[in-house]
Amino acid sequence: MPVFLDDKPYAATAAKLGELLDAVRESPGQHRRLIVEVNVSGHPLAGDALVAELERDIAEDEVRLVSADAGQIAVEALGAVRTSVDEIANLHQQAADMLQAGDDATGLATVGRVVELWAGVQSAVGQSAEVAGIDLNTLTVEDKLATDLIAGLLDQLRALRDLIQSGDTVALADALAYEWAETTAAWGDLVETLLHRIEHAAT
Repeated sequence: MPVFLDDKPYAATAAKLGELLDAVRESPGQHRRLIVEVNVSGHPLAGDALVAELERDIAEDEVRLVSADAGQIAVEALGAVRTSVDEIANLHQQAADMLQAGDDATGLATVGRVVELWAGVQSAVGQSAEVAGIDLNTLTVEDKLATDLIAGLLDQLRALRDLIQSGDTVALADALAYEWAETTAAWGDLVETLLHRIEHAAT
């Protein structure tokens, strides 16, 4: 059972793939690294396929693992989030303009895209903080807890949903045009704060 970690031989005694992955994660020097690629006897495994093979007996297999710095993974993810927040800010105004012009179909489709992007932003921020070992319950942005910003976003998204369901496109346009600027700015600040914290921890 030859095992390689980042192309270097790794001494392993685990009998099953899941046990091996746990052992690698707990190895000295791996606390800030994540396994990002798993290859068993020439077959890459990820997602559900990896989960299905965790009980696999690897006595006769060659296992190759690739790890990456957790902080760097988080930084890359947050870079994409920063782009998404900028796009969201533009889409808010575009959707408002369309609704105010009476183009409800395109405006509502744009609102749908906004909601989709916000869901991705929220998820990516939470996952990035977790990967980097940052507790959002203690992270503050302009004297506000990150968790309060998340709760506030969810409240605003629910309010958007209610306006869409009510068919009140006038109120929806007003909300998009005037009530979201502070939220997008705060989330931009949250991303920058997380990036600063992660980069500072790496130095």
